[in-house]
Amino acid sequence: MASFPKSGNTWVRFLLYQYLYGEIKDTAELGRRIPDVHAGDMARAETGTRTLLVKVHWGFGPRMPHVERTEGIIYIVRRPKDVMLSMLNYYRLRNPQATWTDEYFVRDYIRNGGDQGSVRNGYGSWEDNLLSWLAQRRFPLLLVRYEDLKADAGRELGRMLEFLGEPVEAGRVARAVAGSTFERMREIEAREKAASHSGNVFIGGKAEAERGLMFMSKGRSGATLASIGVPLDREFDERFAAGSWLAGY
Repeated sequence: MASFPKSGNTWVRFLLYQYLYGEIKDTAELGRRIPDVHAGDMARAETGTRTLLVKVHWGFGPRMPHVERTEGIIYIVRRPKDVMLSMLNYYRLRNPQATWTDEYFVRDYIRNGGDQGSVRNGYGSWEDNLLSWLAQRRFPLLLVRYEDLKADAGRELGRMLEFLGEPVEAGRVARAVAGSTFERMREIEAREKAASHSGNVFIGGKAEAERGLMFMSKGRSGATLASIGVPLDREFDERFAAGSWLAGY
């Protein structure tokens, strides 16, 4: 399950886990059943008899770890401006004492095609990440758009299950969707942070939560930069126009 960061990968993990394994009561179990390769989950992953579902943010390439074990790709894409705004919240969460302004972050994001951390970690720019997966022909790929998940999560979950060769049962789909709403995920995050939970799904801790900084930020879709008072919508849209068009935006 590949995506550029902040595109909905955690939501997809919740949906698939709750369909395949039942209600999530502890996100540490999510890491064992559907591991996040960047969080060190692979060493403790429980494979069982199913094909192992793994969260990755790398762009596709010959040096990608575990590429020889890959059977198919669910690629999750999100409107790039919403990705950037969610990433801005994430950076504030990780470093609430940072002195840079929102405008500096946006201008830097436009200049690099993504945030510096993603580029540094080998995820590439937003467009590079998207194109690396869409252009590959080694594995079957299912494209899932964040906006389509928001419009009808049950339909998109059904598409993913069919891609995985799993039976699609309406009742189980409905329960998985109900247990994976933004409000439900945020509730679990708040509960685990209040208890100083040691899971690695929701970055940050009790102190950040008390300041109102949550990993599950706002789940926004279709926002403009006016929401943070930065008049750079035109520049942003021009920078990401080609990739946005390929993704259907």
